Amino acid sequence: MTLAPLDVRALAQRAIEAGAADANVREVLRLRMLDLIGCACAGYRIGTWRGVARALDAPGSACSWFEGAGRSTADALRVNVFMSHAAYMEDGSRSTGGHPSCVVTPTALTVAGGLRSRMPAPGDLLAAVASGYDVFLRVGERAYPAIVERGFQSTAVLAPIASAAAVARLLRLTEAETMHALAIAASLGSGLKAALRASTTQPLQVAQGCEAGRVAALMAANGAQGHEGILAEGFYPAYAGGDRPVSEPRVPRILDTYVKMHGGCRGNHAPLDAFLTLCRKHGVADTDLRSVSVHVDRHTLAAEIEHPATPAQAQFSIAFAIAVAAVHGETSVFAFTDRRLTDPRVRALMARVEVRHDPALDADYPSKRAARVSIATSSGTHTLSLDYPAGEPENPVEPDGLVRKYDELARPVLGDDTDRVRDIVLDLDRQSSLAPLLDALERMRAAPGVVTTKHGQAVAS
Repeated sequence: MTLAPLDVRALAQRAIEAGAADANVREVLRLRMLDLIGCACAGYRIGTWRGVARALDAPGSACSWFEGAGRSTADALRVNVFMSHAAYMEDGSRSTGGHPSCVVTPTALTVAGGLRSRMPAPGDLLAAVASGYDVFLRVGERAYPAIVERGFQSTAVLAPIASAAAVARLLRLTEAETMHALAIAASLGSGLKAALRASTTQPLQVAQGCEAGRVAALMAANGAQGHEGILAEGFYPAYAGGDRPVSEPRVPRILDTYVKMHGGCRGNHAPLDAFLTLCRKHGVADTDLRSVSVHVDRHTLAAEIEHPATPAQAQFSIAFAIAVAAVHGETSVFAFTDRRLTDPRVRALMARVEVRHDPALDADYPSKRAARVSIATSSGTHTLSLDYPAGEPENPVEPDGLVRKYDELARPVLGDDTDRVRDIVLDLDRQSSLAPLLDALERMRAAPGVVTTKHGQAVAS
């Protein structure tokens, strides 16, 4: 069924309905919250959040994560969102080209942390995250891929309206108040796709959007009103050239999002998974590889940086992702360092990787993120086509796999609290209070071992 044009009144109603998620969706929400916390730990270790943290000095009762610093809710929210998005390992959506979890989860947790005197119940936190997800995905699917083709970054543009939805649900605003919160927030998104080429600072545009959404919700709670026709008259014409007709999905939208099991741009992941599968199947080591040929769609190729000069650029290089995985077995965000980028063995293999456009793969984008990889070795040429990288709904990662990812990313930061945080989040519905979880996130942690490269990219030592 094709949906009617979307307005904020209908959007508010849907957001509130999404807050009453069923048991299956709530399980996914808990896993996504856990995944986001792990990604934020990785972001903390990378250290790029320090730039925004040093620029913000308003005191308050809220806290930025892992540093124990008392900040205003506005400043804590910016730091926590920046940190959550800094490693680029959080979940994403093919239907929007964006990353909902780094918007709605830190927003809900930070705002809840700033309400210590009247702290929301754990169930309200899950409902807020569910509402934020629904709005992010419902609004974004009607704008993509035109929104990125026009030069905007989906996550930053959608951040205010999704953040407003999460905060509205957390504060238990009425449907009318939620409608006005969304209407006010719809005009506050701003972010450029080109900013991703400076990945160490790009998360700021998402962080600013989340804070704008929080303010929109607070304004609506105090009686402020937005324009009910803002989506059809302003948002969609500006960002996408109009509202794209879509059909109501068969399952809740969050079930159609993906998780990331590797670092770097999502466009790298299908080629990387196909390459690793071929190497495992045929027992190929990096020294056996004569050449690697990769075919992708035009959108993936457009993001590709063939000759990365910095770790930030390497995150958008399929050749680097393949080479560093083959030579060192590394696929996480911590593979993107000057040390790996200048490694002679990595550079030599990168020179033997060719990335090409296959027009046949364009037809199914973005419903598929396909790749075809061929490896030439002394024993012959082996080829594999892959429609979906690991973590897509069609190629899912089991819950245990996500828990392992969380453990690997979180333990260097949370230490002895790693298991405790995991157990709280995965059993959040039965918790009596959010305080133990927030206390663990806000506790000051030992400063991570971080080195800053000559290009300004901070990475774990």
